[in-house]
Amino acid sequence: MTRAMAIWCVAAGLLLGLAARSAQAQSFGVKGGLNLSTIAVDPKGELGEVTAKAGVTAGGFLTFKETSRLSFEVAGLLSMRRIDFGPIISDRITYLEAAVVARYPVMTRSGLIVRAVGGIVPAFRLAASESVAGDSASATDAYKAVDIAVTFGAQAEWKKKWTFEARYLFGVSDVYAVTLGSEQTRQRGLQVLVGYRLR
Repeated sequence: MTRAMAIWCVAAGLLLGLAARSAQAQSFGVKGGLNLSTIAVDPKGELGEVTAKAGVTAGGFLTFKETSRLSFEVAGLLSMRRIDFGPIISDRITYLEAAVVARYPVMTRSGLIVRAVGGIVPAFRLAASESVAGDSASATDAYKAVDIAVTFGAQAEWKKKWTFEARYLFGVSDVYAVTLGSEQTRQRGLQVLVGYRLR
């Protein structure tokens, strides 16, 4: 079994697991939006000038323990992250994110709940490509199969139907499968998402 096939099997298993748990979930829905991703390099400058570009994120979510003070959300999100290295190199990496976050209300008004959110986001790399001066080639083997990040941010729920969320992803594992020296490469990202509750 190739690495790509193994990743797809894990991704399919996660989605099936989410579907199996949906009967126990208090709500489920869809969400999507934008992400800004970059790579923090230590020592700085080892990869030149690294800048974030806008990518897209979309998928579904389940929530649990809705009536409790502390509730939880599990999401399966397809995330396309884009990163530039200097003026002519651009990478595009597609991940399946399996986010697990805790939610705690910090403000409640009529029809509005604002929550602090935090948790962990394992991201399974599906594909990657690199464009150099307009010429594109696969870069899948350059990126590790799994990227782990912790996340924190805020979520506003309006009329129990819509959610508006901003959260920061702080990578805790190295991004690249092979490095040229002793540098550490960790992903950093911001996601701004809008969700709609279907049940």
